[in-house]
Amino acid sequence: MEISPSLRPVLRGIDLNFIGQDYVGLGFREVLGRKRLLAAAARRARVDRVQVEGTVNAGLFRRWGLRNYIVDVHGLTYAEVAVSHGQFYWRDPPALAFFLEMQGVRAASTVVVVSNTMKRLIGRKWGVDPSHIAVVPNGYSRRVLEGLSKVSTEPGRVTFVGTLSRWANVDRLVRAAQLLVDTDLTFSIIGSGPDLGRLRQMCSRLGLTRVSFEGFLNQESTYRFIASSQLVVAPLPDVLALQVADPIKVIEYGAMAKPMVLDPVGDLPRALIHQRAAIAPIDKTPRSFASAIRYLASDVRLQERLADSAQRVCKPLTWERSGSLLAQQYAAIVT
Repeated sequence: MEISPSLRPVLRGIDLNFIGQDYVGLGFREVLGRKRLLAAAARRARVDRVQVEGTVNAGLFRRWGLRNYIVDVHGLTYAEVAVSHGQFYWRDPPALAFFLEMQGVRAASTVVVVSNTMKRLIGRKWGVDPSHIAVVPNGYSRRVLEGLSKVSTEPGRVTFVGTLSRWANVDRLVRAAQLLVDTDLTFSIIGSGPDLGRLRQMCSRLGLTRVSFEGFLNQESTYRFIASSQLVVAPLPDVLALQVADPIKVIEYGAMAKPMVLDPVGDLPRALIHQRAAIAPIDKTPRSFASAIRYLASDVRLQERLADSAQRVCKPLTWERSGSLLAQQYAAIVT
């Protein structure tokens, strides 16, 4: 596996090996079968530690006999299931996900999480010793960002990036766009997901001609779209799944020095608002979100101040930094 040059000093003397399976096009039983084979391969591996990606996988692998592993917690599946309206890869009840996740996390030698809020929750709810929990936040790709040629800002462009699922609150942005038809603002929605068709129909029904759905874009194209935007938005629902998350799009918005309207849900969004690097609507209504967008769009000096502050907070948050923090955890284990 290829290792970033910036990580080689931290990983000196440590060998990393990837063991994986391809699940594309497989049914549920076939996926479980392959995961069981993967767990068996992990048990046989002559290594100091196995890192398991995801809490549900950790719970399954523990039941199949894996011990003394690291679990990388990207999110809490049971919390995501609870708000997914059935639009999630996991179709079973949240209680089953909760049980597997709890068992998988409790049995791990080290738990890697993306936020301090997630660390506190896991420690309190599942009784995990905080000294066994490491916070390794998400990041953005500095290589891709620095490789972009100069991108001009499109006046009036407001951009959202994210998965289009029912829980993601994109309805609120569409309703806000309806309240801003008297302005010159245009709304670009980047991403795909199970709610794309319904949202398109909603815009058609409301007669919103200045809301465009760009679909799924690769990372470079997404970065170009963000860079060309006057404002960026993140209508974050106040649910547990996002309270413990570390939204990558918010890091990307800030690293590219974009003025943001977002909700104070999660450690980073709250920090940005507290440090006057973003503005938040006063409540969860579309009218409030529209008012915040209107206010920010009308004040160029405020946009500049927010953009500078957001970049100061987010530009250091690269994937290289995250990789270095994770590498330090590996080094502590094997030395």
